[in-house]
Amino acid sequence: MKFASDPLGTIRAGRQQCGDVFTLRMLTEQLTVLIGPAPHAAFFNSTDEEADQADVYKFMTPIFGNGVVYDCPIEKRRQQMRALGAALKPGNLRLYPEIIAQETKRYFDSRWGEEGTADIHQTFADLIIQTGSATLMGPEIRNELFDEMYRLYQDLDKGLTPLSVFFPYAPTAAHARRDAARKSIGQLFTKIIHKRREDPEASKANQDIVQRLMDFTYSDGSKFTEDEIAGMMVATLFAAQHTSNVTATWTILFLLEDARKGGNYLKRAIEEMRKVEPEPNAFRDGRGIDHKVLADQPWLYACVKEAIRMHPPIIFLLRRALVDIPINAEMHVPKGNIFMVSNAIAQRLPEVFERPDEYLPDRWATWDISTLPKYSFIGFGAGIHTCMGESFAFLQVRTILNVLLSTFEFELTTEFPTPDYESIVVMPHGPNIVHYRRKARDASSGVPRSVPAVAQQKAAAPQLDFKEVDPTTKLFTRAEVALHNKRDDLWLIVRGKVYDISSYVHLHQGGEAALLRVAGGEATEQVEGPQHPGTVPTLLQRFLIGSVVD
Repeated sequence: MKFASDPLGTIRAGRQQCGDVFTLRMLTEQLTVLIGPAPHAAFFNSTDEEADQADVYKFMTPIFGNGVVYDCPIEKRRQQMRALGAALKPGNLRLYPEIIAQETKRYFDSRWGEEGTADIHQTFADLIIQTGSATLMGPEIRNELFDEMYRLYQDLDKGLTPLSVFFPYAPTAAHARRDAARKSIGQLFTKIIHKRREDPEASKANQDIVQRLMDFTYSDGSKFTEDEIAGMMVATLFAAQHTSNVTATWTILFLLEDARKGGNYLKRAIEEMRKVEPEPNAFRDGRGIDHKVLADQPWLYACVKEAIRMHPPIIFLLRRALVDIPINAEMHVPKGNIFMVSNAIAQRLPEVFERPDEYLPDRWATWDISTLPKYSFIGFGAGIHTCMGESFAFLQVRTILNVLLSTFEFELTTEFPTPDYESIVVMPHGPNIVHYRRKARDASSGVPRSVPAVAQQKAAAPQLDFKEVDPTTKLFTRAEVALHNKRDDLWLIVRGKVYDISSYVHLHQGGEAALLRVAGGEATEQVEGPQHPGTVPTLLQRFLIGSVVD
């Protein structure tokens, strides 16, 4: 009961009494808690065959549906995730900023006037259902069925309560509405799928997740059923909406609170936007934002990442130990135990993060991240268990903030909120009221109108700023670089320069596998992809050892 009412307080007290590893008795369950970078390795290094998610997240089955994600065998789940992940690859992510920017502009043009007040958390909650529908759900949902999908999603969302975790099928009114909404969503997508199958040639033009799931074939030759596709789409929207909503809300609240105290975080973010804006008023008009522009905004990236460090959307990650999981030479997680890490605890450990309870975006802009212990920042998981939606979340939040902060001036009129740890996803206690005033159109921001068109195009698509190689550095042939292709001896080529990142491999947020795929070879396209922030060039300079000679 104490854990249910104050989970983080219970964990902190447990650590003070027992150290970084301890077990709580939870009714019929044993819950082993791991705190700190070293114990976290037991969680993030465990394979799905050793530590399974499905058992501990079964309460999501009424929402996602039968045979989807946590309600299917591991091999089938992997194939479902692979099908879903294809829509979030770098090539597809490049398509989304323009869509998100236009949806954001359309939303505020239709909902907000010249001046007024609004609950910023509720605003983002509504907006991100709209942007998520436009980017991931397909044109039928966005253009024809959005109002219906919005209503059904609200019933689904409200059907996930703390009671649902322990009693997902309890006969409550919220659960009844949840189940009715899930059935209706299944019927809605069935109609969409049947219509597309009636005109397969026209369907080929669709690049959304619905089409990718329709085209996907399981290893046994079978296809997704209509209800499985509906469940996968619900799972996608759930993840995109909750993560981005919470992150966008906390980010703007931190920026406005700092401004209220006389700080310059918000001012720096806006100044950075003006430097990369291709022409005056482009961002407020929903134009000119692409993955290269976002990559050239390291300060905004730092502001968002620090908000996630302070208030990660999900405060626990859970798995069931299917075998004994070694922690160190003396301890292990016993087979059958649930074991967990807490990103909310981990990302505020004073021995890892200086001044951990303060919002300090500069730590990501200026800090040598290579000194950060492995598995310290776990806002989106880590290693082989990194969330596939991390890049999309960062892209979506930053795109929205570019449009919003270019269009309006803001002032936070309520007290800075505390987090609501009684909800499944940690929202700020509300209301969170902001006063907004629409800015006058600016004829001087961004690139001056007198700059030639060629220069404007160059500004609109900045390249990552890799420094010139010092002429005294060593020259390598590609054959020589290719020899360094192992986890503990890994070199990369980026824009003709050679980097020895052997000491960084274990820190890579996207996991070691992504680096091993390009080890010893050309990695320019991967490094400059939209999944990476503009801080990557600065980071890579620490590992520069020479350049390639052909």
